[in-house]
Amino acid sequence: MQNTLFFGIDLSHPLGRADPYLKPEYVDPSCIGFASNLYKGQANMSKGDFGYQAPQKTIVNAGLLEAKFDAAINAYYRNSGRYPSWIVVYRSGLSEAEVQKVQDEEVPVLKATIDKLKAQSTEFSLSGVKLTVIMANTKTNFRLFKDEIDSRDKAPMQNVPSGTCVSEKIVSRRVPSFILVAQRCIIGTARPAVYHVLEGADAFPLDHIRYVTYCLCFSHGIVGSPTKLPGPLVSAADLSKRARNNFRQHKFNGNDDTRSVTSGDSVATMSNNMAHEYDKEISYSASTNNEIAQDNGAESK
Repeated sequence: MQNTLFFGIDLSHPLGRADPYLKPEYVDPSCIGFASNLYKGQANMSKGDFGYQAPQKTIVNAGLLEAKFDAAINAYYRNSGRYPSWIVVYRSGLSEAEVQKVQDEEVPVLKATIDKLKAQSTEFSLSGVKLTVIMANTKTNFRLFKDEIDSRDKAPMQNVPSGTCVSEKIVSRRVPSFILVAQRCIIGTARPAVYHVLEGADAFPLDHIRYVTYCLCFSHGIVGSPTKLPGPLVSAADLSKRARNNFRQHKFNGNDDTRSVTSGDSVATMSNNMAHEYDKEISYSASTNNEIAQDNGAESK
């Protein structure tokens, strides 16, 4: 981890179109948050960005993904003085049924971006960089239990301890996978996260990848206890929410309208020019560097 770039991707989708007659331009776009670290040997997510794309699309736009991934690698180089030797991409928000779709559409974009940078920089080409892409799924029916549970114990003692991991028998056979309970459950039964290694499973042993993933669950900048997902995904999720809040703030001209976007009342409050501004708003260049530095606390000095 001494020279590793961690890159998190999270999507936030708008509510479904309750009104079938509602025009597409009046539906909120899908928001994508991106988070990465800037310094070698540090896992804190000190760089963040976000973008917009057509609503309800589960695959990140190729141009948007390439631009943000390229920016993260170059930002790491500027702050660390060298290119990363290992890039770990964490992707959230998809079910196991869409593993193949990410492998076919997003992974090639990430690999092509690396190849393009290698062609532009001899130093990057000689760095021997390795790429690992991991997809995390929290909407799973898996539950892990102890062999023996004392009903007199409190919930944290009845649950499996933080760091419990399973990587055989019950996991997917299509790609290397593991089930991890990183959080310390206080109430109820701990809900694990399922991770699928879509690319670069041979870069490092699976045990090493599992250990790194668990360690990143302690990298949140606010809480000291482990989070359910690794830091890159937690930060990316916060940025996707920030993107939606910024969009709605602009959409309603500063009015705090928290009603459904697809309701007739909400549509009536939109400005007449919103339909024309929508195409501009969903472009991946919607957020400037100044907005990222000021609003998201993105890049530490």
